Amino acid sequence: MLTNHVRYNRSEMEAVIPNATYVTILRHPVKHFESSFAYFGWAKKVKNRKGDLLAAFLETPQKYVDDKVYFWWQSHNGQLFDLGMDTENTNDCDEVNEKIEILKKELDFVLIAEYFDESLLLLRKHLCWTLDDILYIPKNIRPKNLRRTITKATVEKILKWNKADYKLYKHFNETLWQKIHDYGPSFKADLQEFRREKIRVMEECVKPIKINKRDPRELSYELKANASTKCKNLWRGDVTFTALLRDKQLESRILYPPTDDIDVTTLHDSKGVINIRKQ
Repeated sequence: MLTNHVRYNRSEMEAVIPNATYVTILRHPVKHFESSFAYFGWAKKVKNRKGDLLAAFLETPQKYVDDKVYFWWQSHNGQLFDLGMDTENTNDCDEVNEKIEILKKELDFVLIAEYFDESLLLLRKHLCWTLDDILYIPKNIRPKNLRRTITKATVEKILKWNKADYKLYKHFNETLWQKIHDYGPSFKADLQEFRREKIRVMEECVKPIKINKRDPRELSYELKANASTKCKNLWRGDVTFTALLRDKQLESRILYPPTDDIDVTTLHDSKGVINIRKQ
């Protein structure tokens, strides 16, 4: 299994893991844009303005793409960029439609961030996993004081500026709800069971949430004393898992090191593609 932030490139990925199962996650473009605006500090680039800086940014959004603000590619149809489409091509309706058709064929499953638990339940069924395989501890949670209230006019501007991402999102959101319908009458009960188990794991593994000392933009959970290996694996994020795996690679000097006590089926909510290999 390869799970990390990575831009989708089918041919390159096939060369690394042939015949893989491809899974990614999408977020509503308004939430994605507002989150990116805060996280990447784009407000600092809005000169000589006060008040609603996000709305001011959207008055001339192309300017910030041209100026190459920090992570500029996320400021305009960033989710299609992550899925392999160059930013300048996302303005071409025909190319966008063609790209979505390709993704419909190439991606095995697409989660929707706003319905994360529902998506994981469907993914479990798709991959014949157990309930333990989809349990998680939330990470990278933004404090309420860093969230913005967005006006209706600003929402409309975000959707217009990210029209291609919105088309992508609407398609796969509709696909998700069709899968929920096809799941059958046990979906609601299975979802409730999953959420009960999540609560049990949170009580077992972590202390109350607090500000991340290393990054005040995020809230994070601290492990309880004497936490089990299972708790530690659920608590680890992509950065800690990557560092751990890199250390194991250096120690063993092989490309794919033994995972020992690492549960590599743990999922993490990310904006990149999740590429899954199960043996």
